[in-house]
Amino acid sequence: MKFRAIIFLCILGFSLQRSTPEDNSYVAAVVEYQVQSNSATNLQNYMKIIGDAAEQNADIIVFPELTISSRDSVVVPINGLLKEHPIPALQPQLFDEVLVSISSAARHHQIYVVINVQELVNCTVEATGESCPEEKIYLFNTNVVFDRAGAVIDRYRKINLFGEHTRTPALTPDLGIFTTDFGVTFGHYICFDLMFQVPAVQVVQKYNITDVIFPTMWFSEMPYLTAVQIQEAYAYAMNVNFLGAGANNVRVGSAGSGIYSGKAGALVSIMPGTPTTKLLVSRVPKVPGQVEGDYPGPINDDPLVLDSLVLISDPSLPSYVTRLIKPGLEEFALIDKDVFCRFKIHMSERNSDTAPYYRAVAHDGVNVYAKRPVGTVGCTIVACKTEDIKSCVYRFPNNGKREITALEIQMTSYSKHYNRTLKCEDIAYYPLSLRNNKFPLSPKNFTFNEQTVQKYTYRAGAFSGVRSYSGVATGGTRVCSVFACTGNTINTCGQRFSRFSSNTAAVFEELKITAAVPTPKPNTDLSANNSTYFPLSLDKTIKPLKPEYFNFSSVSFFDTLSIYTLELVKSAPDLYSFAIWGREYTTDDEEVSPPREHDEGADDSTTTTPAPEDDAPDSSRYWIHLHYISKHHSLQFIRDGYLRECRHLLSWYYLRISSN
Repeated sequence: MKFRAIIFLCILGFSLQRSTPEDNSYVAAVVEYQVQSNSATNLQNYMKIIGDAAEQNADIIVFPELTISSRDSVVVPINGLLKEHPIPALQPQLFDEVLVSISSAARHHQIYVVINVQELVNCTVEATGESCPEEKIYLFNTNVVFDRAGAVIDRYRKINLFGEHTRTPALTPDLGIFTTDFGVTFGHYICFDLMFQVPAVQVVQKYNITDVIFPTMWFSEMPYLTAVQIQEAYAYAMNVNFLGAGANNVRVGSAGSGIYSGKAGALVSIMPGTPTTKLLVSRVPKVPGQVEGDYPGPINDDPLVLDSLVLISDPSLPSYVTRLIKPGLEEFALIDKDVFCRFKIHMSERNSDTAPYYRAVAHDGVNVYAKRPVGTVGCTIVACKTEDIKSCVYRFPNNGKREITALEIQMTSYSKHYNRTLKCEDIAYYPLSLRNNKFPLSPKNFTFNEQTVQKYTYRAGAFSGVRSYSGVATGGTRVCSVFACTGNTINTCGQRFSRFSSNTAAVFEELKITAAVPTPKPNTDLSANNSTYFPLSLDKTIKPLKPEYFNFSSVSFFDTLSIYTLELVKSAPDLYSFAIWGREYTTDDEEVSPPREHDEGADDSTTTTPAPEDDAPDSSRYWIHLHYISKHHSLQFIRDGYLRECRHLLSWYYLRISSN
């Protein structure tokens, strides 16, 4: 009885160490792993490290990219055998040794494990559940996820290969996502994937993922893309917990791992300059950035040791717009195409022959990584050995240097755009820094604020119907107009932003509206026309444009059709509206016209409603022709009436206007 009680208490104690859905944190482990050539040795090392992580109460452990073996391949039949037998440890005769061994370790230590392997799919024979475009053997760069029972619960294939000519990118862009028993859903991808919208941005924004796993064999590049630097920047900008496990091979520049929590920065990180295998463990808050208690933080090597870590340089720097920075206080701006950078710098100089030069950089262009063109923008301060841009980037020695005592960078660039197909944004911005010890600055040492500059969008509109006046009365109106909106949907139109900000409204260099409407008829009883048309405009002062800014004219045909034209004759900034607006008094007090369905995603530059046939029953009806000339940002509305007695005249006018 005593023996049984001891076993019960041990099991109970072990189970209490697991994180649960009710806990506000979990324990994560990542591995900086030195690459070994022997696959069997690597597998044994993995098994031991899994046990070490479990002893520190880790709920999940992540290994780097391709560090079990980059040559041997593993079959991961997640849509085949693993559906019927999800735990390789229980059916070792059916699976590769790697899957069996890791499954056994995960099951024994009751821990989630993420590894990365070279996966083989043989499409020369039947491959159950696999996509096989060709009859050949495919090799993929693949993450495999095991749960506490040792079951394979997810597989993700790298979408964006970094060279890797013998491998095939994922045949379909499936995202890696899995849910744990401690209440956290993880997204995961691999190395170079970090640089691309799919999957790095999409997996977070489409599925509201707050925790990301990242096996990598990163090749560090100055000044923006060293390993820990970009890992921490991604976690900060996306506001996620980020578990980065890096392969260690300092001779080729591969090093850097860490666990990061949103804007709190690194809970623990390492950027070694010597061959290293190290287990990093930290408690991670389930709400990114809400860190409580102590955590290890960055583990720093002596900067001299980091001399052994090979670093490459961004080859696009000579293409940048730059300015050399001098000691003292400076404030200036740099512009490169659509990127505007404002700098405010106060730099002091220490006496030394080895003091670096600093250069301010603005960049808007394309970088090439592993033959993949990638759009990049940036505003940067970078250290250089000499005044020559070709000497950038320079890692200077500790003794004697210029010291930057104040630094502020403001960047105005492309607005973020939501991709409705991918369900994520098309642009991501990161705060990047790199110190002499090859670590980024702690978030405590800087602030990073991203402010979306509010910009009005514009719609062209045509209306003939009855409107309500604040529910008090209804009245007939006919309108051809251009008007501002605070968003992309029709219900955001006719509004101002809650707070005024300059440069949010468009500048119209050309704007011409032409409306074809029934000619106003006199009401003999009232001695007044039954309709009236007005030139309306509104700018940021909530006043109309002065008359010298526009021309307004009209011409009538056969006392049946009238053509009104409203045209800008001067460039008009900050317009909220510009319209030919008519009142049709004969339909006052009628029912309000119902709302239309709007295709908010439509981007058609030309919309035409065709003319009715000769024998159309309603030959006096009207239709709209909209012509948009994007190059000049000009809009023309032509409301063409169709009447039997003047058909040829109106057709000629319709064609003449359309061709202008």
